[in-house]
Amino acid sequence: MDSFGKLDTIQGIRIWSNGQVVELYKKDENIYLGCIINFIAHYNFENEYVDYIHEENKLTSKQTKKLLNQINFEELRYLNASNNIEDNNLKIEGLYNYIIEFGYKNEIKRYSYWLSTNNEYEVHGVLKINNIHNFLIKTISKLKLIEKFNKFRNQLPKGIYVNGKMVFYKTF
Repeated sequence: MDSFGKLDTIQGIRIWSNGQVVELYKKDENIYLGCIINFIAHYNFENEYVDYIHEENKLTSKQTKKLLNQINFEELRYLNASNNIEDNNLKIEGLYNYIIEFGYKNEIKRYSYWLSTNNEYEVHGVLKINNIHNFLIKTISKLKLIEKFNKFRNQLPKGIYVNGKMVFYKTF
């Protein structure tokens, strides 16, 4: 992947989670590019090295444009990191942790966010958290991100792999 600061685009976003990146770009008023990249670390203890296996799935221009329009409508690029949102007294109890990079013209912003495992965020009524939470849930569902990563992982050859902090052995 290209360095986010060196991209020749009007707008871009990267959503990182364990083993997956969603990239969305608006190159100009008519060109929208997007992809889902699945990746995982492969360990070879005999030779003591690590390599990364990855797979890229292109998104259609229509899918990419729709997601970028939703991001703009929700004004998600103006959010703070979850730990800097006013009135956010929630404990960090996340199912997935995300790093989100926004690039807009010459501005680059990165922040972290966790997807709650409970509905406590709704009780507090923290609108900014609700917006990003709803966007992530919709994006995961629409793009079938969990299913795509599981399919990628299931097609790996025998070996030892690390996804985040989880180590797994594939023996068949």
